[in-house]
Amino acid sequence: MIIKTQMTIEREGYLLQVEKHGKGPNLLIIGSVNYYKKVIPSLLHKYFTCIYLDHRGFAAKCSSSQLDKEIDLDIISADIESICNHHNIKKTSVLGHSGHAYMAIHFAGHTKIEVDKLIVVGAAPSLSSKMQEKQFAYWSKNASEERQRLLENSMAMLENDIANEPERKFVHICRRLGPMRWANPNFDELGLWCGVETNIVLLDRLWGEVFRDIDLTRISSNLNVTVINGELDFSIAPLNTWLSIEFAFKSLELIELNGVSHTPMLECPEKFVDMMVNIQGRC
Repeated sequence: MIIKTQMTIEREGYLLQVEKHGKGPNLLIIGSVNYYKKVIPSLLHKYFTCIYLDHRGFAAKCSSSQLDKEIDLDIISADIESICNHHNIKKTSVLGHSGHAYMAIHFAGHTKIEVDKLIVVGAAPSLSSKMQEKQFAYWSKNASEERQRLLENSMAMLENDIANEPERKFVHICRRLGPMRWANPNFDELGLWCGVETNIVLLDRLWGEVFRDIDLTRISSNLNVTVINGELDFSIAPLNTWLSIEFAFKSLELIELNGVSHTPMLECPEKFVDMMVNIQGRC
């Protein structure tokens, strides 16, 4: 992978990595640089200037910080805005996958930068208890007995994983939820997390509180949003739950991919790139 630009930006003691790859219209990819470089197909760099950036949950620290329990989406959006200003980005599309979908939507709804396309992947409208009920109903109805058995066996190992590496709790939870998160229920995602920093207090706050309580209807009514979810993604509420907040956006397009799960960019890379190019090309 050829790196066009690589740098680290310090924000209140957090060292946020930023890398730019490829050519074409700008595409912000929010999350962890070290994670998303592994799951985003390099073919995408042929069509976009992909700007991978860390948020504070996946960033190294250069000093002890007491902010983890206080960090919210306003702070994360301000970090993204600062990175864009540093790179003189005036117009960009934004991609947010999984929990980073909420960061992408919040940033797009508050930034002064022109957002061309807003694409969220593998996400439900929130992680609320109501959405979790819909998630588990979908799981119970559609997951095979073998997939459900594999999840039970996998989750039985989670307590020991966390006891051995409490600072990697987020990674171990993702890994043990594998039968819900991958089309191949035996896929072990641990290698994807190699080299990824985890600030567990902050990640617990974001995924356990902020994304649980988020109300996307309060962010902006002027966003054109495309949601791409996999048919076999049992880790979130099903795609049709977005229809309950369709009124909150200027437009909402829902795309369901057959035979894939939570991370379609890795499971069907060529199809994912084709979709991204098609979305970007629309007026």
